[in-house]
Amino acid sequence: MNKTIKTFGLVAAIAAASSLASCVSKNNPEDESGAATIEFANPADSKIFINEGHTETVRIDLNLNNLTKQDLVIEAKSNPDKWCAADFADKEDAIVVTPGANESEEDLVAVFEVKATKEGVNPLTFTVTSVGSATEKYIRVTAEPELTEGKYGTITFNPSPAGATLVLKVETNLEKWYFGDLNMVTDDEDNPIKWYTFDKTSGRNGESLTITFSANSTTDDRMTSICLDETEGSYYSSYFSVMVTQGAKPATSVSISVYDENYEPQPVSDKTYNVPFGKDDNGINCSLDFEIEKDGSVDFLFCKSGSTEKDPAIEGVDNPWVKLSATSGIYSLIPSANKTGKDRTTDFVIFSAGSSTELFRFTITQAGE
Repeated sequence: MNKTIKTFGLVAAIAAASSLASCVSKNNPEDESGAATIEFANPADSKIFINEGHTETVRIDLNLNNLTKQDLVIEAKSNPDKWCAADFADKEDAIVVTPGANESEEDLVAVFEVKATKEGVNPLTFTVTSVGSATEKYIRVTAEPELTEGKYGTITFNPSPAGATLVLKVETNLEKWYFGDLNMVTDDEDNPIKWYTFDKTSGRNGESLTITFSANSTTDDRMTSICLDETEGSYYSSYFSVMVTQGAKPATSVSISVYDENYEPQPVSDKTYNVPFGKDDNGINCSLDFEIEKDGSVDFLFCKSGSTEKDPAIEGVDNPWVKLSATSGIYSLIPSANKTGKDRTTDFVIFSAGSSTELFRFTITQAGE
């Protein structure tokens, strides 16, 4: 079952009114099936939202089979104070919706039905909502495959190294949503390297966004952030944001170089390395810094000493006594001062991605007195 991630944003002004894209309509009065039908060219037109009291017209394209516009009528099922009008376009098989201004805090809602004068034709119903100033705007997304929500509400997605497709179905009361991203994979001149594509940059309620991630043939993980927002050009949104990390193929080996007192990297010949921290060692100035050369993707885990079992004193703790940091390809194990009066230990283990295959282990000890 798909997991629906709901993210609510604060009310904010939209920079400019949006115009709904028109589609080529189909009119086939000689359909061999003989069935007369009315359909939306874009199913999203069944629920139209208008923000900030906009009064620009909205066009709804229709697909007609064995019918013409002359066979149809539009009936208002609900339209308080006739704040909204709907009529057929002069030439195209389309409906033109003309909303009135909404200057209130409450939503204005109109419901229209498109019916055929012939019998046996299913009518179409569409709703027009002008969102009031006191109504909270929202974007809700159903994702396939499902997304992961972390401990602090962070939403993540991890496409397979072989490639993956992510489909986001959007439910919103925004007039228009925009796709934004921040691709963190760049070349030597900081130009983004393309490794995923998307089928649209904006949309409306009821529409879907498809993002396709290519296979990762490199030895490094790839990262980007994607979002849906009410303004164009965003790379993070309080409405809906996802951090995407795509691993490379699992590594089979790693080579570690540890920085010495002159800050020169020194290769480590063994598959283990002992890290002794002093009782008062605290912060980045006391860290152990190292580089990793690898032939694929790896996972990191602080483990109980001498085991591959997660160390609960480190993993999942808000302020662990030792933590990992990474900047520009240099990793750092950073301690905090030991005030317990006792020695403490943990191991930092590098695994082949997605497996229990151990590639390297740092054994960490901090004196207690």
